[in-house]
Amino acid sequence: MIPVQVHTMDAQLEFEIDKNATGRDLFDLVTRAIGLREVWYFGLQYVDSKGFISWLKMNKRVCDQDIAIQKRNNNNNKMKKSNTDSIMSFLFLAKFFPEDVAEELIQEVTQHLFFLQVKQSILNMDIHCPAEVSVLLASYAVQAKYGDYTDTINGMGKLDVEELLPRGVLEQYQMTAQMWQDKIRIWYEDHKGMTRDEAETEYLKIAQDLEMYGVNYFLISNKKESELWLGVTALGLNVYEKENKLSPRITFSWSEIHNISYDDKKFIIRPIEKSSSNLCIGNHDLFMRRRKPDSIELQQMKAQAKDERTRRQLERTRFLREKELREEAEKEKAALEQRLLQYQEEAHGVQEALRRSEETAELLAEKARVAEEEAMLLSQKAAEAEAEIQRIKITAIKTEEEKHLIQRKAEEAELLATTLAEETDRRTKETEQLKEELYSTKLSTKQLLILLNKFQHDNHISQENLVPSATITQLQQQQQQPPPPPTTPDPPSPHHHHHHHHHLHTTSNVLNNGCDIPGIITHIYEDPNDTIMKLNQYLANTNGVSSFYSNSLNDECCDNNNKLRNHSFTSNPSSSTNGSSSFNNKEWSSSEQSESHDFTATSMMNDFDMEKIESEVEKERIEYLKKSKQLQDQLKGLKSEIQVLKVEERLTSLDKIHEENVNKGESKYSTLKRTLSGTTKARVAFFEDL
Repeated sequence: MIPVQVHTMDAQLEFEIDKNATGRDLFDLVTRAIGLREVWYFGLQYVDSKGFISWLKMNKRVCDQDIAIQKRNNNNNKMKKSNTDSIMSFLFLAKFFPEDVAEELIQEVTQHLFFLQVKQSILNMDIHCPAEVSVLLASYAVQAKYGDYTDTINGMGKLDVEELLPRGVLEQYQMTAQMWQDKIRIWYEDHKGMTRDEAETEYLKIAQDLEMYGVNYFLISNKKESELWLGVTALGLNVYEKENKLSPRITFSWSEIHNISYDDKKFIIRPIEKSSSNLCIGNHDLFMRRRKPDSIELQQMKAQAKDERTRRQLERTRFLREKELREEAEKEKAALEQRLLQYQEEAHGVQEALRRSEETAELLAEKARVAEEEAMLLSQKAAEAEAEIQRIKITAIKTEEEKHLIQRKAEEAELLATTLAEETDRRTKETEQLKEELYSTKLSTKQLLILLNKFQHDNHISQENLVPSATITQLQQQQQQPPPPPTTPDPPSPHHHHHHHHHLHTTSNVLNNGCDIPGIITHIYEDPNDTIMKLNQYLANTNGVSSFYSNSLNDECCDNNNKLRNHSFTSNPSSSTNGSSSFNNKEWSSSEQSESHDFTATSMMNDFDMEKIESEVEKERIEYLKKSKQLQDQLKGLKSEIQVLKVEERLTSLDKIHEENVNKGESKYSTLKRTLSGTTKARVAFFEDL
């Protein structure tokens, strides 16, 4: 028994085979172990004793092929039957590639193996991939590995850019790992709800548009001994220049090569590597097989794959439904927990509010008591103020009455003063007259005395008996007294003087007792004009107080009238009419809009019915074109974003060639179409001249 170790892209298998086992026996053993039925794409790759990579021949014994023997790993104790430490190691890889992965790959395991191999080839830079496309492919790879995006995946650091992007892409841009993760995360979030096989299919559909996808390169030479690259693909043979593996110079389709698997009459190649002929034969066989009706086995596999996809789709639909229900339940649970916490917080808040309300109630009770006392004091003050107001009103009434009384008494006083002035003038004249009479009397008396003295002198003693001594003595006393002051002449008769003084005293008493005005009529005899002036001043002050109350009342009335007048002016009767008119206009416009909305809704329903009538194929085609255009726009946007961070000095020759092709507007398929133009002989001649 021979120990054998086979490495697939996601597993490691160990077997023991018979010494006479062929390559087909080992291959069937591996495919049965992994459950693979689309075996025509795969092969077993090994390293020969010279260090070259070769493919295991199926019809030849394994022991007869030049396979390098490797030492067994001592840590692996799974195989204990063999006593040898040597082991044969193989790689189970895709040897041939389909033309369209979405249509030709049937089994999920087949698709998964292709996905892993293409992904590893891109990371190893065996397949050239632009930076923007590598970011998009990385997002699909993460979706296939981890499922839908969550914050946990981002937080755990599972987006390792070194395992998702080629090293050449990381070196060509001045971007940190976090910046690359952010770019990948943006695409990753858009893939929500995509299953693993769907993500892997999308990955392969994008990867198959890369120039180096599915191409096995072999170094060849033409008649000129020019070194060229022969690219063996699923569509045919491509011939590349030595420095350019992206853009083929000549292409030969498998439809032009009929008998390559037999005698190579149509196209003769002298290969340097022996495996190139094997790959050409295999790809040619697959190319011809695709264009023939499917075999019974292939039809059964496709039917089983279709049933399996339908079953998985149903399971996925049920799973998504259960997931939605679970998410809804979790959301409801979280909402209930949130509400519970909210209610607890509210209860705590209510308790706290109750405590504060109790404290507030106590404070309010105290304030109410204080307010009640203040209210009582205010009521007392209000009563006092009311009484004061009544007193002021009564005082005002009395003041008005006193004002009229004072005016009347002032008029009487003025009249009396005038009378007194006239009486004073008359008395003055009488006094002057009395003074003159007194003077004339004194003069007459003096003359009489003189005459008497003379008479006494003449008559001596005889005349002394005629005149009484008393009379002479009285006349002498009157002569010796000084004359009275001019301002206070004696009245002509005592009775008349007494009567005049009594009249003035009575008048003064009447004025003082009749008018209760202190200090105004007191000195009426001293200065009547001053008395009249003081009375006029008092009357003016009294009139000023009354005029103040009157003016205040008039101002308040004027303010109320102005407010009423302004209110009446701002109430424009036309506003109600305009308002009703505006309302009618709005009602009409709203009704018109509702009619237009109804018409729009009806037309939309008709359009929807028309869309339902369209065929599903047309809808899928439109969706595919739309999605493809959107994807191209997103790729262009990402490229323009990272273009400014590109380091031109770190670009490889393949990067520069790719940029030139993009600037020219060429793609993988346009280049193939161009290189297939012309006759086969012309292309062979062009190949020989390279």
